Amino acid sequence: MAQLLRLVAVLAAIAFPPSSLVADPPTVTVETWNIRYDNPGDGPHAWRHRREGVIAHLRDGSPDVLGLQEVLPHQLAAIRKGLPGYDAFGRGREREATRGEAVPVLWRRDRWRLDPEHATHFWLSETPDVPGSMSWNTACTRMVTMIRLVSVEASPTLPAIWVCNLHLDHQSAKARAKGAALVRARLAARPEAMRHEPVVIVGDFNATPGSPPVETLLAAGADGAFIDAWATTEERRDTPKSPSGTWNGWDADARSGRIDFVLVRGLAVEAADILRPTHDAGPLSDHWPVRATLILEPPRS
Repeated sequence: MAQLLRLVAVLAAIAFPPSSLVADPPTVTVETWNIRYDNPGDGPHAWRHRREGVIAHLRDGSPDVLGLQEVLPHQLAAIRKGLPGYDAFGRGREREATRGEAVPVLWRRDRWRLDPEHATHFWLSETPDVPGSMSWNTACTRMVTMIRLVSVEASPTLPAIWVCNLHLDHQSAKARAKGAALVRARLAARPEAMRHEPVVIVGDFNATPGSPPVETLLAAGADGAFIDAWATTEERRDTPKSPSGTWNGWDADARSGRIDFVLVRGLAVEAADILRPTHDAGPLSDHWPVRATLILEPPRS
């Protein structure tokens, strides 16, 4: 009888392991940050004063996937040098790839690799495949970086993920609305066999929650609906430690609108926050970065 009881205990332990032995679901940490282009007229906030602090913030946080905006070529070169564990995909927004601001995506190469057949840029215009093209009274050229990242681990719980990084126009409401619609159309046009894969949209939308472009990006459609990762953490809204605004205008105490987002589909949100990295002269950029930790499993309905 004693031997039988021991056998039953062993079988029960195998069938129903203690919760402490059950592995946590895998996650991916995503961060978006408008780092402010290198403008010598920014005085104490010029890039040369902020460069090392920006790189240190990114290195210390070590996000899996990183979307940056307003990145000039030499800024991206400095960031890549300071983050040797990352690969990147991006180009300048003007007709010549080496000119103008970029919206690059970076990722940790120890966890992800690029699917080169599904890594592209398109322009927010009526001719999206024409580099440097502009439409809808946009103040300047606007573009999107869209890539597919594949886990380096062969596991059904680590699906490939799509990442869209964008910077919508700061002046033309029409350009923002049309640009958001174009992003949704491009995502819906992915290969049919891949449309079930999770998607993350990051960037500076120059629009606040409830505005037409944000609602367009969130809305349910043939390709599904997105959720605003930060909005899932309602208990942190409007608290001193985590301001609801993301544009600070170089003022660490500013409480402006939330215009930078991490939107997700096909992933559950474990945590999300607005970070406040600073140095001696104040904020490290005129935007605060947004970070979200996402669970690499389809969210439960």
